[in-house]
Amino acid sequence: MEEVPEYVIIGRSRVKFRQLRINTHPDIYGLYTITRWESDDSIKVGLNYITVIHLLSLKNSISKTADVMNISVKEVKDIILQLIEQDIVYQIGKDILPNKSIPIRPLFPQIEHKYFSWFISPWFLFPSLFFISVGSVIGIITPGYFPTFKNYFWTQDYFTAYMTAYCAGIIFLFIHELGHYIATRAVGGQASMTIGIRFTSIVAETISYHIATIPKDLRYFIYASGIYFDLLVISSCYLVFFFADFFKLNLGMTRLIMMVIVMNQMRGIVWQFNAYLKTDIYNFLTDFLDHEYLQENATKFILNKLKKVDDHFYKPFRIVTKKMIRKDTNVLNSDDLRTLKHEDVREMKVYTIVLIAGFGLSIMQLVTYTFPKDCFFLMGVLKTISHDLSTLDFIGILKSLIIFGLISSSYIMIIVNLFHSKKGGKN
Repeated sequence: MEEVPEYVIIGRSRVKFRQLRINTHPDIYGLYTITRWESDDSIKVGLNYITVIHLLSLKNSISKTADVMNISVKEVKDIILQLIEQDIVYQIGKDILPNKSIPIRPLFPQIEHKYFSWFISPWFLFPSLFFISVGSVIGIITPGYFPTFKNYFWTQDYFTAYMTAYCAGIIFLFIHELGHYIATRAVGGQASMTIGIRFTSIVAETISYHIATIPKDLRYFIYASGIYFDLLVISSCYLVFFFADFFKLNLGMTRLIMMVIVMNQMRGIVWQFNAYLKTDIYNFLTDFLDHEYLQENATKFILNKLKKVDDHFYKPFRIVTKKMIRKDTNVLNSDDLRTLKHEDVREMKVYTIVLIAGFGLSIMQLVTYTFPKDCFFLMGVLKTISHDLSTLDFIGILKSLIIFGLISSSYIMIIVNLFHSKKGGKN
């Protein structure tokens, strides 16, 4: 614990705190969350800490606070010392304490909350839910509306077809993340968005701040908002198709491109069920089930089951699965499964089912969409590049090499991740 000069904390001293947000509802362990607004650092404390902060914030002295709480001045000082260690205290008496925390940099913090609150209002939620429901039903029951991997090949120009899907994926990735940003601001938090490149893919992530002190039922809006925006896009496309068919309008190339968008959005929603990659579904489940080591416990449970699999038919599956789930999960940071309570075991098994279902959906998507699509593109590129070489069409050759590189690099990355040399002994 950081030492503070004793003369600073005397009975008649008054204490000021940094800008805080406190969750008034305790968790299942009876602890309250305190979050620093400017740094988003959070700690969990007992009710006595909350009472001390409240009384001192009302400009009571340390001695007065102790009297009101019917505890000793020393106990109040000890609480203050621990709050100082966590950089919660701004000033004691005339002494201003140094700020040790790193401030966050939210995106557009100057825009007021009221401009985002529409997202969680009934005036938006009920009509949009109806819109999604109608659009989804139309897409399911109308023949020809459900896309297949062949919809990617809307033109014989493989470069145009591939880059259309690639660029559409990037654009609607940002729309997905925009949903998270709007939802975070709507429930009272702040957010920022990071953009990066993972091998050949452009990735974006919304980082939500101050959500630790937001009520759990409101946090669910943040987790669901990305998929919600994806469903809005899909439903919009289906309703456009429906009205175009009803009024016999020829959308031409626009319809073909919109089918590609629908396909991309559907694949994105399926990808979110890969909870082991810590997706939106993972965030929802860990918050809903409210267990600190849920992912780690489920991973350990699966690994223990896989150890008992001796059938040679399942051995490749066991090896690949172990590599995938061990990649980002430290099973050392987990509970002893033998000591878990019955309700904790039930929650772990529910999460395990979701993990396994995520694996299944990933494999199904790979087999039915991703792999056939990439094979068709690669075969088309090989035909095109042979023709371009014979005619010395260097622009065509470059286009084919770009597509070949983008597709093959994804599989190279998967192979590298699965069969990278192990560190620290055998798996």
